[in-house]
Amino acid sequence: MQIIPIQQDDINTTITIPFEDNDIHIKIKYLSIVQIWSMNILYKDIQINGIKLSCGVPHLRAKNLPFDFLLENNIKSGFDPYLESDMSDGSYTLYLLEREDMNEIRGYEVE
Repeated sequence: MQIIPIQQDDINTTITIPFEDNDIHIKIKYLSIVQIWSMNILYKDIQINGIKLSCGVPHLRAKNLPFDFLLENNIKSGFDPYLESDMSDGSYTLYLLEREDMNEIRGYEVE
């Protein structure tokens, strides 16, 4: 499991994560009208858009990818991130679950 550094003041952040022989490109953005944080992912030729960041759940469960993302609420408020400052003030931590983590969670090898 790897921490994804998102403590930045920009509410539209693009991050490239080296993963095995490829890169995972994620764009994290704050949607002020509905007060949610969302994420777009590009991995190889797979594009997944509009994933709402929610605490304590794998975000790509149905995709059978060799990785997933998990969001932790550090302030124990019980809420998903909804403030513009939630990612820059350290209230939440985003983790990359790697292949070994996914094999353990699912109980079988992932592609």
